[in-house]
Amino acid sequence: MSVDPNEQQQRQQWLRLLACSTPNELASVLDPLIDAFTGDADLLRRPEVGLALVTGRVGATGEPFGLGEMTVTRCVVQLADTIGVGYVRGRAPDHARRIAIADALLQGDRRSEIVDQVLAPLAAAETVRRNEASDGAERTRVQFLTMVRGN
Repeated sequence: MSVDPNEQQQRQQWLRLLACSTPNELASVLDPLIDAFTGDADLLRRPEVGLALVTGRVGATGEPFGLGEMTVTRCVVQLADTIGVGYVRGRAPDHARRIAIADALLQGDRRSEIVDQVLAPLAAAETVRRNEASDGAERTRVQFLTMVRGN
């Protein structure tokens, strides 16, 4: 079974966006759609909390090393014949379940509708969060000047 690299990249992008969303943001855009789309949703793996190893690289290119462990919550659901997964950092079983449902819906034939109603608002909210964080960092930036002594 071959996987289309473009399809795989799109799925990685929407899973990242879903995982980076706040639980309230995801609930507000997804919950109105859940009843309409998920009449036959089955939990294949109920939300469970575990640990994941976080790795880093020296200088972003060196040898990888273990930075430490982080708490994650995962969930797997099945909608009709589509399987959706949800991973989120921290202890958030409802958030992981919603991510798994959204992932399954996005793999279905109504993807464009879910993209418009779920992913677009989440992407806009993430952009606002990133801009606010960037502005906050910019306000605290220190300008260093190098003085050159004349001879």
